[in-house]
Amino acid sequence: MLPTGRHHRYDWLIKSGLSVNLPKLSRRKIGFIEQAEFLAPGEKLELLELLMHLKFTTEISIKYQPEAKLLLDKLGLPWFINSYHHSKKGLIKWLQVSANPQIDKFIQKHSKDMSVIEAGVLYNYPIPAVLAFANLLERNTKKPKNLLGWYYGKVHSQDFYQEEYKEYQRRLNVVKKVSPRVYQGLQHFLDQPTI
Repeated sequence: MLPTGRHHRYDWLIKSGLSVNLPKLSRRKIGFIEQAEFLAPGEKLELLELLMHLKFTTEISIKYQPEAKLLLDKLGLPWFINSYHHSKKGLIKWLQVSANPQIDKFIQKHSKDMSVIEAGVLYNYPIPAVLAFANLLERNTKKPKNLLGWYYGKVHSQDFYQEEYKEYQRRLNVVKKVSPRVYQGLQHFLDQPTI
């Protein structure tokens, strides 16, 4: 491995005393997500992925903050209001939800100066996709025209596109087994004429 040395950017995390434990998935928590009618189908999927350790942070709409706060408390997931100033749309806000308090505090502190590689790791994108997003590998932006392509239609690498696609398909199949209801909600949402 490269001699990376010690990176002081992370020193405060060692001293923080925050929990690094990941949340436990339970049938009860799956039920909370399935019954949260205020969430969009993709938001349900992303919260389920957090509990399944398929990602370590995600975003949900700030639109229903009071209901979301109650749900996130029941799920044991830390969150905060994150934002950035878009050049044309103005201030954009969302609820940043993380898998544990340590990740939550790291994102709070570094959301404005986080590298694309750090963000890619926290969102648990496949490594070649992260490297393509960072312009370290050639990009492939084609998207499959199905549920998988709509939901995971981000940047992909040219050389590892098939492997990335298979990984996303594997994840979606795991979600389908854990919560057919969340999976069906995604399919129903995509069948709507507004999409």
